[in-house]
Amino acid sequence: MSLEKIGSGEGAQVYGWGIYSAEAKGTAEGYRERLAKKEGIPEPRRDHFVVEIDGGWETFRRDVGGKFYRAGGVEVSKAEYDKQYKEARRQHKASTGQLYRLEVPESDELLDWDRPLSEQPQKVKDALRRGADSMPDDMAHARIADWLYQLLDSQDDITGSALYTAMESMAADEESYDSAEGEREAAKSASLFLNSLGIPGLQYLDGFSRGSGEGTHNFVVWDEGAMQVMETYYQGQPG
Repeated sequence: MSLEKIGSGEGAQVYGWGIYSAEAKGTAEGYRERLAKKEGIPEPRRDHFVVEIDGGWETFRRDVGGKFYRAGGVEVSKAEYDKQYKEARRQHKASTGQLYRLEVPESDELLDWDRPLSEQPQKVKDALRRGADSMPDDMAHARIADWLYQLLDSQDDITGSALYTAMESMAADEESYDSAEGEREAAKSASLFLNSLGIPGLQYLDGFSRGSGEGTHNFVVWDEGAMQVMETYYQGQPG
């Protein structure tokens, strides 16, 4: 898994900068389907479809008389038509997104978005204390560390979400923060600061669990080395 493409797509990074995943497979399926509708190619129909051939798109159709044509009204054989239809279906399946089963960090290593500082995992509290006592060379990280030093002994009721959001604000470049790119860079800086302390990501209750305050979580991980793909679903196969 790579952090390289974060911020280049249409997904909103509401819970911070990182790679998003879901504990509940149904939640992940929903994300995959919504993204596929934005990015996928049209679903092939038996009488009309498009297929990519040698880097370009070709249209094929079958008329009411049972004859087969490609773009430009060029007649093709049924065998060729069926071959390209099969390929179009393969390409469409491949375009509808991948679903992965991931190994992510244990919950006792993750910042909990919904819980106050006093109820954060001990590993997270220890890491934040190290951050408060640190003297980073990076100016944005130095501002976060200074703010954290003042915070830890006075506000143990601050939630993980408020903590992360405040770190974003501390990291922000005042001249660019109001832009989408500036907000992404501030969130990235907050995530990388936490990663430098040994906090590889965060977790937050998903839509099925938020009302009850407990249940399954979604995850945002900003440490590439802390994730491993265990299985891939929906991967397009040739033939």
